[in-house]
Amino acid sequence: MDDDQVNRLANLATVVIAHNAGFDRKFVEARFPAFTTLPWACSVTQIDWQAERISTRVLEYLLFKFGLFINAHRALDDAEGVLGILLGKLPVSKTSVFKSLLNTYEEVTSKISAVGAPFDKKDILKQRGYRWNDSSQGGCKAWWTSVPSLLENEELAWLSGEIYSDSSTDRVEISRINAIDRFSVREK
Repeated sequence: MDDDQVNRLANLATVVIAHNAGFDRKFVEARFPAFTTLPWACSVTQIDWQAERISTRVLEYLLFKFGLFINAHRALDDAEGVLGILLGKLPVSKTSVFKSLLNTYEEVTSKISAVGAPFDKKDILKQRGYRWNDSSQGGCKAWWTSVPSLLENEELAWLSGEIYSDSSTDRVEISRINAIDRFSVREK
């Protein structure tokens, strides 16, 4: 398949699904410009695997749990494996995996960066799911997390009460991210 054909197919798509879109998207966008304007969904991060009592999101493990086997780490085989998972049902909720992903991928999320958080609070931030950004990935040096926009005020209240001694969140930076920008490393 040539690049022009891939770009034509992308122009027909309404959403791109990848297993670990945060890894794949940067490579796809660099080679195929048509993918920069499409919304992306991620079967790693946008399905609540823990609620489904699945302890890891590694593709080979998920395939095993769904009774599927592939030659892992080969692009076409991995894509077919993800398709197989998407066609399955989640074990606890009995919801279609594909439907579960479609229900979440368009949600706007808030990336909350706890700028200037005290060093001695790093373990508390880690426990809550915050990750460190050393600014090599863009943005500032800060602990950050991503939450549904509806929970933004709740997260700010937590930061105010647990992290910042002056109970102020003036230094917190918030950016809202939609499905077109999520997982992309391009300039926004």
